[in-house]
Amino acid sequence: MPVRFLRILSAFILALLPVAALQAQPKRPAPSSTSTSSSKRTLPKSDSAAAPKRKLSAAEIIRPDSTVSRALAEGITHRWIRTMGGQVVDVVTLDLDAGARLRAWKAGGRCDGLACAWDIAASAAAEIGDTVIAATNASFWRAGSNTSIGATVIDGQVVEMPGYKSWSSLMIFDDGSAAINRISLEGCVVWRGRDMNVQSINRREDGRGVVVYNRYYGDSLPRGSRRSDSSIIAEAIANRVTAEMGDDTEGPVDTAGLIRAWRQERLREDREHGMLKLVCVVPERRRRVRARTLARPVWNVGDTMRLVVQRVDSGVVQVPENGVVVSLGTDNALLRDSIRIGDTVRLVYEITPKPGRPVREVLTGTPRIVRGGEADPEYEVEGSKARRFISGQLARTAVGISRDGRTLMLATVSSGSRSMNRIGMTLAQLASFMRNLGAWDAINFDGGGSATMAIRGRTHSMQGTGPTTRRVSNALLVVRPVIRRAPAVPPTNTENTALPSEDVGTLVPPAGAPYE
Repeated sequence: MPVRFLRILSAFILALLPVAALQAQPKRPAPSSTSTSSSKRTLPKSDSAAAPKRKLSAAEIIRPDSTVSRALAEGITHRWIRTMGGQVVDVVTLDLDAGARLRAWKAGGRCDGLACAWDIAASAAAEIGDTVIAATNASFWRAGSNTSIGATVIDGQVVEMPGYKSWSSLMIFDDGSAAINRISLEGCVVWRGRDMNVQSINRREDGRGVVVYNRYYGDSLPRGSRRSDSSIIAEAIANRVTAEMGDDTEGPVDTAGLIRAWRQERLREDREHGMLKLVCVVPERRRRVRARTLARPVWNVGDTMRLVVQRVDSGVVQVPENGVVVSLGTDNALLRDSIRIGDTVRLVYEITPKPGRPVREVLTGTPRIVRGGEADPEYEVEGSKARRFISGQLARTAVGISRDGRTLMLATVSSGSRSMNRIGMTLAQLASFMRNLGAWDAINFDGGGSATMAIRGRTHSMQGTGPTTRRVSNALLVVRPVIRRAPAVPPTNTENTALPSEDVGTLVPPAGAPYE
């Protein structure tokens, strides 16, 4: 019995020795709860094991061997990233100091136009003459009417107004820089000292108020074209991502809702019959003709546009390429006998709060996901409540701006696919991802089946097992402006303005990367 007792006692003492040695060591201060994931990764190996465990979102950790980078052009880089959580993200970064620029462009040159992102880029390159390197989808849009949601300005022309809920907007300034804010875009028509507030652009909500129509509306007002209900449904179905494509995150097409929305749009257009309309153009002597020979006025938001009344009519009128049509509404019908051909009309748009710089383009998204370096999606403030939109792991598109404002980041998250072992991101994960990329401010744009990243004519973002093919309302373009000098003789080629057909740089992709 004593021998057995001694054996038990000795075993107990040996078991206590490591605990006593550990307690004798000086205690290290525990990392604070506000430390970032990057600071934890820099701790020595022995300390990282003792650090308190914190559940990181998949977007916060990127495997060192899951990033492929390449230079697309001077000041423009592309990264293909696969996160530890299984998300696949394409990121294009622009260095404004190196001459890269971000532009916005409308599909088909019409407020109701739809096209694939790279088709939008190709049409923009043909019109503006600059080299388009990459393109992503941008604004949310209304199925049926196919119009962008929220304030939209393309190349100085207001396409959509007013804003929507409390959504945020991306403003692109005349110098190429950008900013994100919740803004109010308003317009005013001035005639003989009389101020008339603009109710909306390119669409009439009711019979009252002033509505301004420009070239993005169409060739004539009213257009008179009528799509059938069946064609609306067929278009929506053709533009939908289905489970057979490998992505089951999209809901079914609401055919009844689409037909209702389209019929309401037709009723709005029918209200223009009989309305007093002023066809107003820019005086020839005041046109600022672009170097690329486009005979259109170049405006920024905030400029006062001086126009001359060319025609006064209540029937069908042509929308001028170098001007607007001002529809006065029923509450201004008494002006019919006062307005004369040749009268001067001034049109001005203003953004509140004032940005302090000339704004060339505006696109609206939701929510703002990074503000002042803090990743915190503001979906509640901006009026979004849908659980799937907020917490679903979906395909996403986002734009970020560095703290000094000289670097822009465009990111597109490919959709989930079981066969490809890939998932999307929640809004919180997207916000964390953009912050870790270096975004001081960032905004979420349309996602799901619309999320698209195209580079030099090839779509890199994935929907299920194939590339994204959905047509969208507008796109953000990454461009290298072409330096234009007046030649002594007419040029013999246009190589500088053509879309490059091959990628720049060398790339050795990892398994699963969407490159050949």
